[in-house]
Amino acid sequence: MPQTTSEHKPAGPRILVSGSLSSPYASDYLARTLREFSDSAFAGLKAAGASVSFVEASAPQLTQREALEDVDGVLMLGGADADPQTYGQQVVADSVYGIHRAADDYEIGLLQLAREKGLPILGICRGMQLLNIAAGGDMVQEIGGGTMHYLNADNSVMTAHPTEILPDTRLEEVYGAGEIIVRSGHHQAVSKVGEGLRVASRAADGIVEALEGTGDAWVVGVQWHPEDPKASHEDFERLVGAFLAHCRRA
Repeated sequence: MPQTTSEHKPAGPRILVSGSLSSPYASDYLARTLREFSDSAFAGLKAAGASVSFVEASAPQLTQREALEDVDGVLMLGGADADPQTYGQQVVADSVYGIHRAADDYEIGLLQLAREKGLPILGICRGMQLLNIAAGGDMVQEIGGGTMHYLNADNSVMTAHPTEILPDTRLEEVYGAGEIIVRSGHHQAVSKVGEGLRVASRAADGIVEALEGTGDAWVVGVQWHPEDPKASHEDFERLVGAFLAHCRRA
């Protein structure tokens, strides 16, 4: 008996994951960490029933439009700093690292097209920063050492700290009101918030820890690393679950 069309369809939402895991400008430490964290993200998506494809932003084989064909949502991974020229600045901090402008331009274009298409988006760390840059926002290139957000200049030590989930946000729907403990390692932070975005979480020192879209599409970016194997597995599952729930409706 011939197979029906429905038998060829993926069982769950089709998620495009974008990251720069093979950048020639990444340090050995960064490359190892990105691999570890991306493996955790892939595993979390698949465990929740998603079908996952990946685009390597440092050497993409597809245009942004081709990459977004037949997908239900986009997850953008963490990674190196974005080139400050993408948000209208020159490099002013010695700590800026791993810049790969071609990867930046690819992922910024991918985010802009995904938002035009109304796709659900989840951005992690660099992914959140690029979400802001793609919407016309900018960054603080160096927030300074000794903060709760990172313990050394090359971000090679992750740290746990609280962040407040702001009321009436999509993240409040995920986590409820109040604080959650997150793991992060970032020396940069959102400054001007991009058009069509709003702050969804702040740390006690005022640093923006999450952004979300103001439109109908589910668009969320978190500055922390929920996919860190040492972070709360339950918190990661809740975030991925909310993301995929909206991907199923897209």
